Amino acid sequence: MNIRLVVRIALVLLFSFSLAGQEIVQDASQPVGAAAVKRERELLISRLEAGARRGETNREANIDVGKIYGQLGLIYQDVGQWARAEAALERAVLLLRPDEASKRELVTAIGDLGNLHVVMGKLRESEKEDKEALRLAEELGDKVAIAQSRDRLAALALAQHKYERARDYAQKAAAEFAANEKSERFDVVSARYTLALADCHLGDYRHAIPLLTDAVDEAKTKMQARDLPAGFGEFLLGYALWKSGDTSAARAHLEEGIAVVKEQLGWGHPVYLRMLGHYAQYLRETRRVEAANDVMREIRRTEDVVDVRSLGVRSTANSFDGLR
Repeated sequence: MNIRLVVRIALVLLFSFSLAGQEIVQDASQPVGAAAVKRERELLISRLEAGARRGETNREANIDVGKIYGQLGLIYQDVGQWARAEAALERAVLLLRPDEASKRELVTAIGDLGNLHVVMGKLRESEKEDKEALRLAEELGDKVAIAQSRDRLAALALAQHKYERARDYAQKAAAEFAANEKSERFDVVSARYTLALADCHLGDYRHAIPLLTDAVDEAKTKMQARDLPAGFGEFLLGYALWKSGDTSAARAHLEEGIAVVKEQLGWGHPVYLRMLGHYAQYLRETRRVEAANDVMREIRRTEDVVDVRSLGVRSTANSFDGLR
């Protein structure tokens, strides 16, 4: 799976969690699928770390070493190691910045760093980085990179509670991705999710729900039905249905989304924990109090193994808050 895909779509859910910025410590009770994913990530991290060390020692080309650090930063972010992710992405930007030939890779690295800073609650830094990435993409004339920057700016605007701005950026990104044959499928899905969430904040569920339905279908048919993009989309669709008042239709989508994300991210990732928190709220509102209590117990068990010693970031407002 493309790691940038995981990070970008997870950002829509993650940037404002009560657990934002926490380093994740996986425990032994994680599901089998998540354990396998964790092992895969650990092996990839080891290979990339070795590659970065080798590149630095041998003084390989900045663009090559910078790309390794960029990928390493994404993997660190994928497993919730924010401080390491930040250091790796900052190193990538430093290596890529001096050479004009690395400009395209620099746009990517700066954008990824902006994504991470939203997750960490560093919104001022993120805005600066995302605007620089957009400016550089415009200088390159790269329409897909421009749309990607607008998608990131839309997610940032959601974190800032600037929902009209978020919708404007997301609409432009989604339109370009849909029209441009060079777009990746995950670009199309990511922008639609962001646009739908902006619509939800603005109370436009009549537009958000069909948009999410189409995006989930796209994720399932063009990618994998049990991968994170489809799981995130199912949960977002369930959330939109719930907040629009259709609690009956919401249930299956919420549960499917949680099941898929649990397979991939286990019990330690903030995305999964935040989803569980909202699901517990849904259960209470639909009078399934004992089931809600079971979910909250699962959250508390997981929080017992979350390492908060390296925190130093502020919490930002939840992307879901205010959807009533």
